[in-house]
Amino acid sequence: GSSNITVGGLPSGAVTVNEMAFAVPCAQVTTGTLATWVAQQPVMTTLTPGQTTAISIVLRRAGQLSISNDFEDGASGLAIAPSSQSFGNVVVGAVGSASFALANNGTTGIAFTTALSGSNATAFSVVAGSSCAALGTLAPGAACTFSVQFVPTALGAMSATLAVSAPGGVTVALTGTGVAAAAVVAIAPAAETFGNVVIGQTSGATFTVSNSGTAALTFSIAVTGTNATQFSLTGGSCAAVASLAAGASCTAVVQFAPTTTGALSAALTVAGGAASAPLSGTGVAAAAVVAIAPATESFGNVTLGRTATATLTVSNSGTASAPFSTAVTGPNAAAFTRTGGSCASVASLTAGASCTLTVQFAPTALGTATATLSVGALASAALTGVGVSAVTASPAQVSFGNLNVGQNTSNTVTITNGGTTAVTFSSSITGTNAAEFTRTGGSCATLASLGAGASCSLTIRFAPTATGAQTAVLSIGSPTQITVPLTGTGL
Repeated sequence: GSSNITVGGLPSGAVTVNEMAFAVPCAQVTTGTLATWVAQQPVMTTLTPGQTTAISIVLRRAGQLSISNDFEDGASGLAIAPSSQSFGNVVVGAVGSASFALANNGTTGIAFTTALSGSNATAFSVVAGSSCAALGTLAPGAACTFSVQFVPTALGAMSATLAVSAPGGVTVALTGTGVAAAAVVAIAPAAETFGNVVIGQTSGATFTVSNSGTAALTFSIAVTGTNATQFSLTGGSCAAVASLAAGASCTAVVQFAPTTTGALSAALTVAGGAASAPLSGTGVAAAAVVAIAPATESFGNVTLGRTATATLTVSNSGTASAPFSTAVTGPNAAAFTRTGGSCASVASLTAGASCTLTVQFAPTALGTATATLSVGALASAALTGVGVSAVTASPAQVSFGNLNVGQNTSNTVTITNGGTTAVTFSSSITGTNAAEFTRTGGSCATLASLGAGASCSLTIRFAPTATGAQTAVLSIGSPTQITVPLTGTGL
């Protein structure tokens, strides 16, 4: 006959059927979805909530059928992380490793073992000595760890399954790819610009060549490209390297020595193109760059008859020698004289060199004097100074007032040398109506030199010969130190 059997007390989640046992030895499962499971004990399957299955059991003799409720709660049993593992690309013969955490989320201890299966199982192995290896049973709420290694022995994709055998056991899919060892070469810096370099001069740069790969590189290094002859390898440890081991590095020194003007380019190339760094630079013609410092020299106020001196520096910061010559030009060039300095003996100012020029200002007239100091057509400096007098006159101007034609009148002018040295003394009357004014006496009349701090007098007579305003100028000193305006009116 047949009966429906309902088993109660099941957990709320999915249940795992691990095995079936019979109290009556002669009982035999003959039909139903569990028939093959019993025949191949132990068996394992999972029934989701609400799912049922049917079996037929034949009793060959009288007895009782006993069914026990010993279900495992799949939601609270073993758990493993990660649930899948890719080892990625691993060089043949090298080792890839991954760690797994196994936990018992159930309420009873679980005995477990680990095993690997699949077409490439031999490429994977569970590492001995882990915390899981020392356990036969994983206590409720406990966890442990173990590692799996991937050691490919051939090229290509490989896979296997890691199984943790136990009630509620778990599996992990393992994948990895065996790849050939290869060199990975890099050059640092990845590019080098040497900038402007004068023809005949050089500029250098140091590069580091490294192999971050997994295989040694048969090594060669060279400069290649359109203008390769403008660049050269001049040193570095790479020169002695025949094979660059995995993880190793060396240095290469490249020199840029242009022989022509313009933009030039090449490349530093390793092992037939395994790595390359662009090289660039510009060849420029040599040229002198001359400057005078200071660019403007002011001598300030200088008393007539005296001198002031300044030193200027001429430098060549260029890349070629400068033919050397100097000149002073301009409206008052005669007041400025080159009197010495190291430049006096220089015929050519070499690149990077400098020399000095001593210039003297000796004013020949009152007022501002200007000139220009030039070094060929390459550089110039402005020169300025002011001629002043230490001689004073009192009164500073003489007005004779109105006077009838045919009459005359005289005034005295006192001349004082307020300087520290004597001045050459002379006097003269010039101007539109100079004939109307005459020097008639005074202590200055017989002097050839007026000493420092000394004074003398000049008597000036006004005798108009015509009506109207009459003007002239009294000049004192040689060169002229001071002028005194003279005025009067003939009636």
